Amino acid sequence: MSLRNRVDPFGHIHATSARGCLMGNRGTLHNTDKKLVREYQRNAWISCALEFKGRQREVMAPGSYTELFFLDEATALAAGHRPCATCRRGDYKSFVAAFSKGIGAELGPQDIDKILRKECWLLGGEGGWQSEFKKLPDGCMIAKEESPWFVFRGAIYRWTFSGYVDRELIVGNPVCQVITSKSIVGTLNAGYCPFIHPSVNG
Repeated sequence: MSLRNRVDPFGHIHATSARGCLMGNRGTLHNTDKKLVREYQRNAWISCALEFKGRQREVMAPGSYTELFFLDEATALAAGHRPCATCRRGDYKSFVAAFSKGIGAELGPQDIDKILRKECWLLGGEGGWQSEFKKLPDGCMIAKEESPWFVFRGAIYRWTFSGYVDRELIVGNPVCQVITSKSIVGTLNAGYCPFIHPSVNG
């Protein structure tokens, strides 16, 4: 049976056999039976490399943080996870610089984490916000008929745990319900380029 450790763009955690390309954590969420007892434990939600300096981990080991998995970084960002300052140091520094540029102020990780938690869809923050499609950068997620879709090069792709499917070109400039928070959209507009699953072929 699959463990409940895969995260969708809304931030919800699921059990599925599909594998992710990025790991992350929100603290210790599981009990000794590897069952989740909470959605998060701390303000710092991060996304991590699957491999780092040859370290080996037992998934959901007793007393350890709960390993969560994402399709890609676009998914992690939509869910409210920023890059890890240890295993993804370069991405972390680029993210902080772009986030600060988007906000218009120099911010540290704790300030960024507070903003992301306040905005997080999962925690009842913005609950999604609206924007014209042409104002949205590549790499963000929108909600269409209650499903997440990925924005890329004038088109949208339906998100699944295994990859992106059902490409649709966008005609005109419709108003969209945006999943990715305003500050992360600002970060993308400021030049941060997230890792995108190779199923996107635009």
